[in-house]
Amino acid sequence: MTSLDSSAAQILEEIIENYQKRAINVFFCRVYFKREIFQRLRDSGIEKLLRLCEGEQFGLRQRVPPYYDEILDALRVVDCIESSCVLHGDDEGGAGVEGDNRSYFSDFVYDGLS
Repeated sequence: MTSLDSSAAQILEEIIENYQKRAINVFFCRVYFKREIFQRLRDSGIEKLLRLCEGEQFGLRQRVPPYYDEILDALRVVDCIESSCVLHGDDEGGAGVEGDNRSYFSDFVYDGLS
């Protein structure tokens, strides 16, 4: 993400809220380090929504929480969440929850060149 206007921020916030209502965790990775983008994400409420899955809770350091530096870091958190059955908005442990909130971890490493 290299830019974000207010209309896009509003739509993005609604998308994230709808995913979270369906118990789907949302992660932002490799956000372009630009003050205006971070301020827009904060002002729109998106940053607050993303704080539900900060890496520190799972032993991962982030330069700018709640944003992940690498996609692999976010995938590690997804793996932790799924292995412990802790899902967004689920205080009962997530037993038996299937469908949209399943993810698949690949050992393929993207080098950014392909």
